[in-house]
Amino acid sequence: MNELIDELSTALRLPKRQRGETAIPNLSGGWSDTEGVHFRLEHRGEHLLVYLLDYGGRPVGQGSGTVTGNQIRFSLQRPDYGQGNGTGTVSSDGRQISGAIQYGHQRFGFSISKD
Repeated sequence: MNELIDELSTALRLPKRQRGETAIPNLSGGWSDTEGVHFRLEHRGEHLLVYLLDYGGRPVGQGSGTVTGNQIRFSLQRPDYGQGNGTGTVSSDGRQISGAIQYGHQRFGFSISKD
């Protein structure tokens, strides 16, 4: 059975998922954290672009990342903290991401929700 799945996956050029691995809905769109900071995510396949927005909706920071299952890994450049690296977990409905990001010696927890 595994050989058949491998052959079909290759022939149809479809990514294979492990048993029990759930598909995460597309994360593209507007997001806000618990302090009202706004983000825009662009999610295509395993790739993620992250934009930190000012209150007028203009990008003031940006980064990129990867989505694997319900886990994300990303980097984000902010004007106030510099370059940061983080990880997060996406909720099963794809409407919340919680995790942590490290800027130098400072580590911050975060929770963002889809607008």
